Amino acid sequence: NIDRKDVDDTGDVFFGPGSDPRLSNVGQELETDTSGFTHELRVSSAELINDAFDYVAGILYQKNNPDTDLIQQTPVFLPAFAGGGLAVVNGTPIERRRESVEKSLFANFTWKFNDATELSAGWRYISYHDEDSTKVSGRIIATRD
Repeated sequence: NIDRKDVDDTGDVFFGPGSDPRLSNVGQELETDTSGFTHELRVSSAELINDAFDYVAGILYQKNNPDTDLIQQTPVFLPAFAGGGLAVVNGTPIERRRESVEKSLFANFTWKFNDATELSAGWRYISYHDEDSTKVSGRIIATRD
């Protein structure tokens, strides 16, 4: 879990050099929470089969959830006829939820002709699914599946 509000995200760096000094504490607040796991099961020959062949085969399952929450701070200034100045800093919540899943099967076979020559062939099947959604102020504005 990463929580940050860096100095690089506020003031002059965020709004540009020479920006209004009242903006020195305005910027972004970002929280990223990433979780995931990977499992792989592999089988292989312990020694050459018939003094010529060996193999490796297996399956893989991987799931990731890199979720992000962002508060985008937007300054609102009063117009000159109303006295000017910073009226309010509006915090807009933006959240992105994402999940990816990979399932994979694989195999590799080797035929050893002699001590100097061998032939290998491999195969891999991958099924990958990724979906995410983005909300601004609680309303879904984009989804992908």
